[in-house]
Amino acid sequence: VSWNTMMMCYTRTGDVCSARMLFDEMPAKNLESWNTMVAGYAKVSNMQEAEKLFWEMPDTDMVSWNLIIRGFTQIGEVEHARGFFDRMPERAIISWNTMISGYEQNGDYDGTIELFSKMLEVGGTPDRHTLSSVLAACASIPMLPLGAQLHQLIEKSFLPDTAISNALITMYSRGGAITDAEAIFNQMRTQKCLVSWNALI
Repeated sequence: VSWNTMMMCYTRTGDVCSARMLFDEMPAKNLESWNTMVAGYAKVSNMQEAEKLFWEMPDTDMVSWNLIIRGFTQIGEVEHARGFFDRMPERAIISWNTMISGYEQNGDYDGTIELFSKMLEVGGTPDRHTLSSVLAACASIPMLPLGAQLHQLIEKSFLPDTAISNALITMYSRGGAITDAEAIFNQMRTQKCLVSWNALI
């Protein structure tokens, strides 16, 4: 069993103390070792140690940055996470989604939409996860015009799944467009779940 595997077993159970002891004793640490330890601290919401370790890393990759961003959004420190996001040397779709959903999950709906707009400006391509977060923000504000534009984008580029359809129903319902919400609901057929019914009600 490798050192990294043993560390991962400890961090998965939340035992970061044992994982850190192994980490400190390792004769040679690679990028996976550092990321495993950062992930372990993020899992138990100890972002002070996670950030300290992050800045000590000899090398970082996309995983390192995404771990630290997600960790800070999960404890509600969205602007601190945004600071890391803005300093990233390069961003993948998962990086954008992590930050966009971080805003939405912490109730900063304007931040969600602002970052989504920036993503489009720099040529980023949203996926289902991006759209779910932005639709949830549109439903909470509510912002029906943007939500309707996203609906058009979804129809052109994606085959709507249950999560996307539920987000659209919620967005239209809260925006007062009940007819549009009912139309999506009726199109779902066998995909309907409890969330779908609640979104329409």
